[in-house]
Amino acid sequence: MTKTILRNSYLSLLKTFAVAAAISLAGCATVGSGGDSSSAERKLPAKGCRFVLSGEVTPEFANCDRSREKDGRILLNPEVVRELREQAKAAGISLDSGRPDDSKTPLSMFFFEIKTGNVIFPEPAVAYVDLSATAPYARLVVFFDNGPDYFEEDLARYIDGGGMIGHINRELKIVIPAAYDFVAPFDSGRAAACTGCASHNPNNDEHGGVVTGGSWVVIDRKGKVIRGPGLTATQAYEFVRKNSKNR
Repeated sequence: MTKTILRNSYLSLLKTFAVAAAISLAGCATVGSGGDSSSAERKLPAKGCRFVLSGEVTPEFANCDRSREKDGRILLNPEVVRELREQAKAAGISLDSGRPDDSKTPLSMFFFEIKTGNVIFPEPAVAYVDLSATAPYARLVVFFDNGPDYFEEDLARYIDGGGMIGHINRELKIVIPAAYDFVAPFDSGRAAACTGCASHNPNNDEHGGVVTGGSWVVIDRKGKVIRGPGLTATQAYEFVRKNSKNR
């Protein structure tokens, strides 16, 4: 393998899958509904995946996933991980730390045609990867701004097997368990979140759309509800705005 394997640009891949922006709604994952607890142990029939190495995407791998654990981790096929490391080495990219060239941001990847239980993730679904674990794994995260969710205040939004949203840290450890249909990015230690809300993104805008209905709360970085429940979206966002250090 040589560096030529990574010549397809990240943006080219995203343009090919522009429809994937429908996954996000102001960072909200618009996955299906009806997942059940047993789905966490079912095989993920993902046909393939691609990894992003220092801004470049790899060719597609087949049979990327091995299984989904009860805590939402997607265990990766060891053969895929081995080949990925070989490709990275040939391209002069170090994965010794489990992250490209010791970056603070975890390795990211795209899965295609993922289904778990009754929840179907529009393709491509995006994930962060931990290659340093004894059993390398990925966590699905919100698709936002043409890629994986940003780490706002060191927290990114992940998606569990039932399509609910919570937060992970940069080590991909769960900080706030997935319990919401939508959560906005954190701002000064606070975030608006809702249950029972519906997302609408008819224009496939990667930066967002409209979230309507539901019961809203405001949570802190530990997941504690500090305002609500029973708020409207306007009330929740206004509380966050008034207490923001970025005003």
